Parts: sequence; structure tokens; C-alpha cells
Amino acid sequence: MDFEDIFVNRSKQNSNYRRREYYRSDNNKLYDYSGKHEKFNPFELLASIRRNKKLRIVLIAILAALVIIIIGLILILLPLIGNIINYIYQNGVSGVIQVVMDYLNTFWSGAN
Repeated sequence: MDFEDIFVNRSKQNSNYRRREYYRSDNNKLYDYSGKHEKFNPFELLASIRRNKKLRIVLIAILAALVIIIIGLILILLPLIGNIINYIYQNGVSGVIQVVMDYLNTFWSGAN
């Protein structure tokens, strides 16, 4: 076996197999080119979650952790949001624009 034999296409007679197997006659299901695996079906995923207790517990724990993290971030950022709203109420939008412009000018000019 030579080095050139590695690159020879030996399956020319089966080159059309993937295209022929794309549309199957059983229930008109679509299969991908990689094999006879069905396309992603979200309803079957929900049914499998409903059937599998361990998966359901893990997903509920992940959702609970996400809700706790989101509520924690809101509680942490609530004083900051309150201070920003209070500053806008006292100085107006033009005061906020002036502060932002001063900050951008110092940033643009650099540290002297």
C-alpha cells in the first residue's frame, strides 16, 4: 500500500447513499446525513424530562439556583439603581450628560 492509496476514494458506489437515506418512507421523518438519528424534537425532550426523576430534580435545582442568583443581583444592585435615579432627579439629564462628558474628556486626554 502506497502513500497515494490513502487518498483514493474506494466507496464510489456508495456516494449516493446519504442522499437516498435522507428522506425515509417511515412516517416521513427527516434524518440528517450523519446517520439515522432524528432531528431535535423539543416535545420529546419535555416528555423525557417528565419521565426521568433525576433529570427533573437536577433541572429544578438549576432553575432554583438561577432564580436565587438573579434575586441576589437585584438586591445588590438596588441601592446603586436608587442612587442613580436620585442623582438624575436632582441634577436632571443634562447634569448626567455633563458628568459623562467630563469623564470622557479626562479619559481621552489621559493622565498628565
